[in-house]
Amino acid sequence: MFENNKSTYWWSGLASILMSVCFVWIGIALMLDPVERYRGEAFWETAAREPTIQLSWRVAFFIVGIMALAVVPVVSRHIRSSQGEGDGLLHWTILLAYIGSASLAIDSMRGIYLTLGHLIPAYESGDRSYQLAVQLALSGGTDSQGFFQYGGVGLWYMITGFVALRTEKLPKLLSTFFILGGIGYFFTLIFGLTDTFIPGTEIAAQALAALFAGAIIGPAMHIWLGIILLRLAREDGVRTLKPVKAGR
Repeated sequence: MFENNKSTYWWSGLASILMSVCFVWIGIALMLDPVERYRGEAFWETAAREPTIQLSWRVAFFIVGIMALAVVPVVSRHIRSSQGEGDGLLHWTILLAYIGSASLAIDSMRGIYLTLGHLIPAYESGDRSYQLAVQLALSGGTDSQGFFQYGGVGLWYMITGFVALRTEKLPKLLSTFFILGGIGYFFTLIFGLTDTFIPGTEIAAQALAALFAGAIIGPAMHIWLGIILLRLAREDGVRTLKPVKAGR
């Protein structure tokens, strides 16, 4: 697996840069989304009446989940120790990141389908039983609490950052960004579970944590990472094309 380093580095580099663009929009959209200001019935009414921003960040989350499946294995392989130190913990977090990323993509598309196909029609029809059924469906998912999507992926970012600091396979500042990004994911999970609001405002603390991890740390980290991976793809291509001296 991964015999063609040029291809894997090139694709994962592009995927990382695309993730950075999506992270910017997610961070901004969650702060702008009027749905995030409400809870209870007002939340659902607003989601049905003003779905545009919510649908856009769901699309962005879907792209992030899919692209992460290309980035996680390549980065993890690149930063690991040549002696295999810490591989057990790293491999475990890789699996958690796979589960979280796939779950994020699935739940995002599920949310888009339910919003367009059922939530909006339910509130247009005024059928209360239909509305309650859709609310129940949208409240569920493969990881409705975010333990894998935020906790698992966040743990992978943190462990990857610590391993990279030890092996020095990435710049120290970029490794630190990985750790900070993981912390941001954990705060997003915690604030989501506690449903915390910023005192004196209508802003959900989860949205603020997402802004920190998404619009600030995420883009800087993934653009930088993408550039490094694309450079590695180019260097590997040069090594592959280098002529080999004929034996005598």
